[in-house]
Amino acid sequence: MPVEYRSMRKAQDAAFRFGVRRSLVMDALGNGIKPTVRAYKTTVRTVRKWVKRYREKGVDGLHEVSRAPKKNQISFERWSPEGSSTSKYPRQPTMLTWRRSTT
Repeated sequence: MPVEYRSMRKAQDAAFRFGVRRSLVMDALGNGIKPTVRAYKTTVRTVRKWVKRYREKGVDGLHEVSRAPKKNQISFERWSPEGSSTSKYPRQPTMLTWRRSTT
């Protein structure tokens, strides 16, 4: 009997979590997604996610991936207030001045 996916997520042992993911993927590839969902008491989305990672990266795709926010990689030149006139986003004037027409 497979381990419930929910209890696997709470486990502290990374090797145990990896093993459950590997058996989940092998079960899904052998028996199909819906029977695997019922056996592991998880969702179709979860099983498809791990099967997709396995197909893309092999066994290494079953290791945990950090969910920490990534730092924005915007270059300083692009957003600097002094920005050059050749930049993709040139600095806009901060104050508009209206001129009266002399006609």
